Amino acid sequence: MKLILIAALISSAAAFAPAPIARMNIALRSASSDAVDAAMAASKEHGATSKEARVLWDIVEEIDSADNSAAYKPVVEDAEYEAKIKALAQMLTKTKDEIDQVKQLADELKGVKLATPTGGDKVEPTAAMKAALEDARAASDEFGKSSTEAMLAWETVE
Repeated sequence: MKLILIAALISSAAAFAPAPIARMNIALRSASSDAVDAAMAASKEHGATSKEARVLWDIVEEIDSADNSAAYKPVVEDAEYEAKIKALAQMLTKTKDEIDQVKQLADELKGVKLATPTGGDKVEPTAAMKAALEDARAASDEFGKSSTEAMLAWETVE
């Protein structure tokens, strides 16, 4: 169970790492500014509600929606955060190495043969123990197995 928990923790640590910084597409940006210029010119020449201006503004909108540069920006730009994420990754790696060592030791211990314990001499019950057993059996026969007297007699045996 612990192994599964640690494996899940290791695999989910990458989710907290900041995304790599992507470069902006310069061609997309210049195409967007050219499209905006063309749409502005069409709006001035044919009017803001003309078919020509509407088509050009739709093109500008499509170009802007294709720009995914915001998705590639890091969520958090913080050196302390990055340092803590790196420390967490190192700890998880260390823990994984330790778990691998524990597994290796456990596998090595499987091959160790244990000596069979030697049986000691049987101990004969004492006279007091024999008397307590006889009293408990007699109480069970006389008063019933679930009676208070029988239970107290068996408790004495224990």
